[in-house]
Amino acid sequence: MSLTRNGQVLAIVYGHGDTRKTFLCTTIIYAIRSKGNIVLAVIASGIASLSLDSGRTTHSRFKIPLDLTNTLLCNINKMKQLAQLLIETTLIIWDEQQ
Repeated sequence: MSLTRNGQVLAIVYGHGDTRKTFLCTTIIYAIRSKGNIVLAVIASGIASLSLDSGRTTHSRFKIPLDLTNTLLCNINKMKQLAQLLIETTLIIWDEQQ
């Protein structure tokens, strides 16, 4: 786990299949949401997104283009709801389950 300059924490949980990572993520999600905070749960594939509470795919949540090129960026307008949601979010759980 590492602390960034602006006080954010980056934590990586690594483990092979059946090591209860989803259980850990779900527990963290419920603990933080129980305090009234916003947690976003995203995962690489659509089917796997069903395993996380309110989970969505990374492409859907962050408007990441499916066909990536050097000229394409995430389409998040700073005056829209998604930008405000990201500002108010306490934690993003990004599961790269394959």
